[in-house]
Amino acid sequence: MKKNGDKTKAQLLDDISELRRRVAELEQAEKALTENEQKFRSIVQNSGDGIALVNELGNVIEWNPGLEQITGYSRAEVYGRPIYEVEFLLMEEEKKTPAVYEELKALTLEFHKTGYAAKSGKFHERYIRSRSGKRVAIQTLVTSLKTDKGYMNCSVIRDITERKLLEKSFREAGSRLKTIMDSIQSGVLVIDAETHRITGVNRIGQEMVGLPEENIIGSVCQQFICPSGEGGCPITDQGQSEDHSERVLIRANGEHVPIIKTVVPVQLDGRRCLVESFVDITKYKMVEDQLRNAKALLEGVLDAIPDAVGIQDPEHRIIRLNQAGFRLLGLTPEQVKGKRCYELIGRTDRCRPCATERAWRTKQLERVEKYVPELGLYLDCRSNPILDENGEVQMVVEQFYDVTERRRMEEQLRNLSLYDPLTGLYNRTYFEEEMRRVEGSRVIPTGIILCDVDGLKLVNDTLGHDAGDALLVAAATAIKKSFRQGDMIARIGGDEFAVLLLNNNRASVESACQRIRDSVADYNADNPEIVLSISVGFAVSGDPNKNMGDLFKEADNNMYREKLHRSRSARSAIVQTLMKTLEAKDFITEGHVERLQHLVASLAVDIGIPEYAVSDLRLLALFHDIGKVGVSDRILLKPGPLTSEERAEMQRHCEIGHRIAQSIPDLPPIADWILKHHEWWNGQGYPLGLKEEEIPLECRMLSIADAYDAMTKDRPYRKAISHEEALAELKRCAGTQFDPWLVERFLKLFRPKED
Repeated sequence: MKKNGDKTKAQLLDDISELRRRVAELEQAEKALTENEQKFRSIVQNSGDGIALVNELGNVIEWNPGLEQITGYSRAEVYGRPIYEVEFLLMEEEKKTPAVYEELKALTLEFHKTGYAAKSGKFHERYIRSRSGKRVAIQTLVTSLKTDKGYMNCSVIRDITERKLLEKSFREAGSRLKTIMDSIQSGVLVIDAETHRITGVNRIGQEMVGLPEENIIGSVCQQFICPSGEGGCPITDQGQSEDHSERVLIRANGEHVPIIKTVVPVQLDGRRCLVESFVDITKYKMVEDQLRNAKALLEGVLDAIPDAVGIQDPEHRIIRLNQAGFRLLGLTPEQVKGKRCYELIGRTDRCRPCATERAWRTKQLERVEKYVPELGLYLDCRSNPILDENGEVQMVVEQFYDVTERRRMEEQLRNLSLYDPLTGLYNRTYFEEEMRRVEGSRVIPTGIILCDVDGLKLVNDTLGHDAGDALLVAAATAIKKSFRQGDMIARIGGDEFAVLLLNNNRASVESACQRIRDSVADYNADNPEIVLSISVGFAVSGDPNKNMGDLFKEADNNMYREKLHRSRSARSAIVQTLMKTLEAKDFITEGHVERLQHLVASLAVDIGIPEYAVSDLRLLALFHDIGKVGVSDRILLKPGPLTSEERAEMQRHCEIGHRIAQSIPDLPPIADWILKHHEWWNGQGYPLGLKEEEIPLECRMLSIADAYDAMTKDRPYRKAISHEEALAELKRCAGTQFDPWLVERFLKLFRPKED
């Protein structure tokens, strides 16, 4: 028994010891619990967030100061109240209705039956209305705690009103930014500088790329812009400097679009990014091409203009000069560049007058014509100002016309209106103006001398108009030498000259006429080839009321009377000159005329022509070829056959001789024979094509004798043949070229000599 008692006592001691241990543990646990509760309460009370505890019955058992701050309701006002009443209390006024209250009550009770496990550990955001009526955004985290009495729910509530306001601001800013970006009329991309991927794109950018936003965001930017990387990539360039350059955009359909791209580096959310804007410049490129073409066209037009065109700035510096301008100045573009217009001709100051200077001042087209001695040219300078939108002169387009030739022609025309172009003397118009001027004055005495060149028509008809012009120039020179430098000498007609002498009496005028005659004599002594003969007449008036027309007529009458006395001798002298000229021709051999006269005279006697008529035949033999003085030596002396043109020129000598004979008093009886002496018996001769008896007998006789003498003597184009050969040729041509009966009579003249 004792042994069992001892065992029980020991066990009891162990139990007491265990109890004490447990009590100590419990005390430790209670102490720890108390400390934890104190810590929990300290945390709850001092937390910046609101904390609410709801027991298993759904009543509020804790409402910390943070929650009082958020809601404006004190712990005393909500402590012990059902949570749905507190929820309803904090609900916004517009939502507070009996139905909502009942619904909230039912939901809350349901939650407490099932516990808050479904909502436990999740954040919920909503708006409440504080006691002061302020709308507060809160974020709630509900935690379900299991206790020995069931579930207790702890709600941690944070005031997120400021954050919501910031989020709203951010949203509004983002919306505004998107609106702004979408309103920009150029494409905009936001690119992450690290990944090169697109993080944002505006509406125009989507349209230009041809893809919706979701297909662009996240793509690498080089997929659309700068696919070849030409010109460098601002994303990879060091320094992230701004970039503004022309690039290429590849649209979704593969189309290449030229763009102007501007890239600006920025920091977004702490990341390096690029904001890239780009504009379609297709139209600009087209305009550039058009402008380039227009400029090329303008340059081409400027250079095609035959006159010099220059564009000048306000400082008279040449901006542009066309090719004609370079040619006019004899300069290169390098020599013209940066120079003022007047510097190009070697001047240090502007030309006076200056059309450009006037154009700047008047703002309208100005024109100046002037002589530029440095160029040796007359220039017509026309300056046209180019005005801006404000009406101010920006530049001047100046066109230079070289009018030197025009001025020369004007001078020539002026001279033609005053001077005779052949002799250089004044013309009839100027002479008549001077007569009218003198008539209106009281200058006395006044004299007029008139001169007429004798035989000019004969020289023109025989030797040609060149010889006649030379004779007129000789006459003008002879007359001019007879007077002083300032005396008024004029050619007033084809072969007429006039001299107007003021303050000269009759004796001095007569002396002047004698000087003219002496000058003519001096000319003829030095130039015997063509004789110069001038008929001179004069008149002098001392009447202050003189009539110059009457004075001119008096001088003309006096000149004409002298011409009547001189005409025969003058023409004879000219004829003698012509004959000497004819004899000087190589084709007329010595004794040709004498032999021809003998032959035609012998034939005339043989056929019974009276002796008185033989003298005219001798004249014909002498002058029949006088017309050849009007034929060129080139044809007369040509050694070979003549061309058809040369032959036609040679045949003109018959008509020329006919005109000469008609103008000389002694020769008209043979003028018709001279015209027809080359007609043929068969009608194949010239110039009239007469035949047989239509041809005068004298002409038929002369043609046989002339042909015989020509064949038996050397000529430039052939050698002579024998007498027998010549007679045989005449016989062969009888009936074609020659009268056959006359040929037979001519051959008979030589038969006795043959016997």
